[in-house]
Amino acid sequence: MAAPQPSSKNIANIKAKLLRPATTSHFQVWFNPPEPVRNFAIQKAGAGIGAAYDSETLSLLCSEASIPGSTLATHEINNNFTGVTERHAYRRLYDDRASFTFYVDHDYESLTFFEIWMQYIANEQISSSPGLVAPNYFYRTNFPDGTGDGIRAGQGYRSPAIYLNKFEKDYSGRYLQYRFLNAYPIAINSIPVSYENSQLLKCTVSFTFTRYLMEYEKYESLASENPDPNSTPPEARDTLGGGSELALACHMRLATKNAKFSQPEVNLGIIPGYGGTQRLAQLIGKGKALELMCTAEMISADEALNLGLVNYVSENKNDMLSKASEIIKTISRKAPKAIENVIKSLNAKYDESKDGYKTEIELFSECCATKDFVEGTKAFLEKRCPDFKGE
Repeated sequence: MAAPQPSSKNIANIKAKLLRPATTSHFQVWFNPPEPVRNFAIQKAGAGIGAAYDSETLSLLCSEASIPGSTLATHEINNNFTGVTERHAYRRLYDDRASFTFYVDHDYESLTFFEIWMQYIANEQISSSPGLVAPNYFYRTNFPDGTGDGIRAGQGYRSPAIYLNKFEKDYSGRYLQYRFLNAYPIAINSIPVSYENSQLLKCTVSFTFTRYLMEYEKYESLASENPDPNSTPPEARDTLGGGSELALACHMRLATKNAKFSQPEVNLGIIPGYGGTQRLAQLIGKGKALELMCTAEMISADEALNLGLVNYVSENKNDMLSKASEIIKTISRKAPKAIENVIKSLNAKYDESKDGYKTEIELFSECCATKDFVEGTKAFLEKRCPDFKGE
């Protein structure tokens, strides 16, 4: 059986995906240290460190994170009849650790906070008397959920959940959200220091958890202050490669102020397709089109407007849709045949097989023979709006 040949539709889909790859640099984490740990930090290091390292501070200091993986546990089955040994999966195993890397501030408070969190878990120093700190010689750890009797009751050390949101810079489509349930730190990795060079100091903390959940979420729930926000992120759309070529094929183009445009195909070792090299030069001129396609430079919506790549730039999506609706309504009140012939005549300029001037004369004569021409002339003389029928 011959291998199936790739269709043009599949090639277009693959190209669109290659031109919009996911990146590692856009993510958001959200930590929620348990209240007993914060109180213990205040007792150990003062009110400053306990108050400073709230959810927002820890989230902003996080520079790297690891997305957990999973494996399938398998066992071998021997088929004595054929002499073949097969391996069958019987269970899925999930990673039980996730690592987060944090910038260390000038006063080392971020590193100190995680050290104190682990001290609290190990119950290294605790006392029932306010203001009294006594060493614990029995190393009886606190209960993870805050249950127990006496001194350890209500002293849980697990965070209800740590959130890791993986998204892309254009905020389009969906994003991945990982929730690590009942998480707490179990290791602070060694931090190398050296006389050889001076770099930003970071500490990597490994967290364990009971389980994690992965969900695909819509962008209206991406947070700035909590894992379940009501705010909507900025409207931004990058028109790259195939998306740009699709826009170039339209009669007009409108954009929001956050839109970006680029032809990045040379970064993949290919050239713009689907008429991109031709239409871009027609719209903005050969010199600038050559620059954008050869450098793969991304331009803003305002620059696209100045170049003639887009017709209008609006503040937001709603304003853009309102402007598009306004243009469509305006055009719909004109003579349909005249609109059709305007487009044909304009396109003839870029068709080497046609004489643009000759095409214009022919289409002009065609319009003069329509009933809409009679209605338009009559309405003009009578100072009223014409009622075009497309005839």
